[in-house]
Amino acid sequence: MTILFLDQYSDLGGGQLCLLDLLPALRRAGFAVHAAIPGDGAFAARLAAAGAVVHPLCLPALSTGRKTPADALRFAARLPAVTREIRLLAGRLCPALIYVNGPRLMPAVAAARLNVPVLFHAHNRLHAAQRVLVRVAVARCRATVVAASRFVWPHADRVVYSGVAGPQAPRHNPAPHPRIGLIGRIAPQKGQLPFVRAARRLPEEWRFVLCGATQFADPRYLDVLRREAPASVTFLGWRDDVYGVLASLDLLVVPSAGEGGVPRVILEAFAVEVPVLALDSGAIPEVVRDGVNGFLLSSTQDLTRRLKELLSERDLLGQVARRARRDYETRFTADRYRQELWALVEDLSNTRQAAAAASPTPAAPRTGPL
Repeated sequence: MTILFLDQYSDLGGGQLCLLDLLPALRRAGFAVHAAIPGDGAFAARLAAAGAVVHPLCLPALSTGRKTPADALRFAARLPAVTREIRLLAGRLCPALIYVNGPRLMPAVAAARLNVPVLFHAHNRLHAAQRVLVRVAVARCRATVVAASRFVWPHADRVVYSGVAGPQAPRHNPAPHPRIGLIGRIAPQKGQLPFVRAARRLPEEWRFVLCGATQFADPRYLDVLRREAPASVTFLGWRDDVYGVLASLDLLVVPSAGEGGVPRVILEAFAVEVPVLALDSGAIPEVVRDGVNGFLLSSTQDLTRRLKELLSERDLLGQVARRARRDYETRFTADRYRQELWALVEDLSNTRQAAAAASPTPAAPRTGPL
């Protein structure tokens, strides 16, 4: 059987990593995996390396985050062409399932009017206008909705939290002075600016680590951070070994403002037994329980005070980190994530097989107007 993935990005973000996590299970089950994405960025290379056949989509280049009216107009102008591409590709591949890994392609899938089960994976909460458009598209093609959190899509058919492939055992490399880190894409919504400003008000011997690159954001933001940062802040840039960076920390700070799904780095910190202080925002409180398996921050303005409190209670940090590791082992492994999504994919693709067996002729894409 064949599965066709559709994604609106060619670079790596959280949603793209989630899709890559699923591919090994599909390949082991014997699926032929095809993916249609715009461009030839790092995501395309990783898909090909995982055994997927990658097809181009004529989408305009888009970055993550809030889009401008010009972005919306450029995307709308390409929608008919993208719809034709999806219709032709589905007609040629005859997939058992179309897996839509981002909201902007849902209207095109609905317009293509395909007799194929559709799974829409919602990774981020949509703004009001986009939410209406995507909900209409989901209803028209009777898509099954799987959400990365309840916050993202409260009435999803299934909520599946991400999972990560952590180390077999926790790792921690102690340092003589506290080491506090922030790991993630360098962008204003990720909260690096409050982090470096808090560092200026904390003891000089404390060490702060910023790990990440300006993958989608204006690179001038990084210049602002460097100007604001005291000497105690180290900029690591992008690092592939996230667990190596985490193992050097006494505390991970996640001041991201409500983007939708649970930030992947929180689960990675759970896996390596590093305590987490995260903003009480978006889906984060669905996973982080204050004082139990992590700590919640009411506002980034309160960051300095909370860091002083937590770094003075090393025993509490250790207890919370150990409970977080147990949560990782039972709820947030990559294997658990694959099993949950695989069960859903299998159900939907079996529906397609049963329909094809009952039909005297192969189901063909519908070509009428939306």
